Amino acid sequence: MTGFYKNIPNVTSSTASKTVIIGAGLAGLTAAYTLQQKGCNVEVFEAKNRVGGRVHSAYVKNLDGDYSIAELGGQNLLDGGGNELLPTLVKNLGLEIIENNFLISPIFYDGQSCHDIMMLLQQYDLTPEVFGKKIDELQKTATSMQDVLDNFFKKKSILHQLFTSHLSAYEGSTPDKLSVYHNIKTFEFFMQLYQKSLNQAEYKNVILHQRIKGGNAMLPLTLARNLRHITLGKVLKEVQLTLDNQLALTFQDQQTVLFDQLILAIPCPIYSDITFGSNVISEERLAIIKQVQYGTNGKIMIPIELNNGHYSAVTTKNMGGFSNGDDSKIYNMYFIGESGATLLENADVLFKEGVKAMLATLGKRVSDKKPVLASEEQLKPYDAPVLKSWVEDPFAKGSYSGFGLALGEKFAATTVYKNQRVKSIFEPIADRVFMIGEHTTLLNEIGTMKAAVESGGRVAEFFQK
Repeated sequence: MTGFYKNIPNVTSSTASKTVIIGAGLAGLTAAYTLQQKGCNVEVFEAKNRVGGRVHSAYVKNLDGDYSIAELGGQNLLDGGGNELLPTLVKNLGLEIIENNFLISPIFYDGQSCHDIMMLLQQYDLTPEVFGKKIDELQKTATSMQDVLDNFFKKKSILHQLFTSHLSAYEGSTPDKLSVYHNIKTFEFFMQLYQKSLNQAEYKNVILHQRIKGGNAMLPLTLARNLRHITLGKVLKEVQLTLDNQLALTFQDQQTVLFDQLILAIPCPIYSDITFGSNVISEERLAIIKQVQYGTNGKIMIPIELNNGHYSAVTTKNMGGFSNGDDSKIYNMYFIGESGATLLENADVLFKEGVKAMLATLGKRVSDKKPVLASEEQLKPYDAPVLKSWVEDPFAKGSYSGFGLALGEKFAATTVYKNQRVKSIFEPIADRVFMIGEHTTLLNEIGTMKAAVESGGRVAEFFQK
């Protein structure tokens, strides 16, 4: 063995496998599976003691005494646009997709009273023509999505609070932290849903929803079962380049392994926890990666018995309460902004507020049990509501990436590397270091399961057997 690690006794040189993937979320597992299918030898290391990353499924005991599947992380397979790689992968692995529609009802609960959004919107002259003209103007002048909302609605009004919640839930961060680029399209999307229903007798707009039969965790679990080399509980701490141009990866347990190529399938906040040699990733590049903004959303999955009334979802200033998909016996209490960021610390108060909102609008009854923190285990059964805080997860440090103020449209900029289009921020380095994950996707919608799978599948184009 050559290079400056040659005298260190705990160094392992890889002879059978020359490519290493750090991270066993959907992106890392998809990359490993695709490369293995091409005949490449790949080894995967994952910091957690489970696979799946931000896809985490559980079983929660509902009020009928049965167990319902609850998605603590990625929920709707359709989020992310029309890319077909994910459904193709699901089919090839022998898994099944369940599809259904669910209504996003226009009800806002302020802690005391319910407000019908359609009635409030009728008070505004927001025809599609007026709305479109105003949007065009704000795209040129607004500096954040906060400016956009402030121009449309009176501050602290119900409609202002509603769209603040919608943006925060969908894009992960509050409007004051969201760039106008990309996020104004999300605002348009929600407004158009409401405008479409203004002249209807009742609100009929639905969101198409897909999940994997048995829970979305079935996808990473099945991918992992098809891989030859995967090691859990390995926390990467340092990456250096040896004198003979091998990558030396040192883990928290002090083991160092040598590889030729490295695929980093980790969220951007985790780059701060790893020491990279300047000849591996430059300090300038790392500084940009660390500016990528991540959301603060967290969840409590709660058993419910619906009252079968007009409304099937509720929005408050702190959360959205909506269906778990095809199983309406478990609902998402989807906390946003500061509430999502401090969900563990303020769980009791936020849970009580959420229960009050859901009883006022949706449910005959909900579980009165105190929520329990989700463990690091896929498909574990729980007999009480289950809480997951992604901000406070040490290997996620956020829910998903978004277009924040620091980078704005620079986050979407692309370049060409070896005849393949890639995001400029995550351009491969010297055919040696590759970066994947939902944040690196070329799809328009980042922060989704489709985005993760797309990035993992695309990186294989740079590798030969």
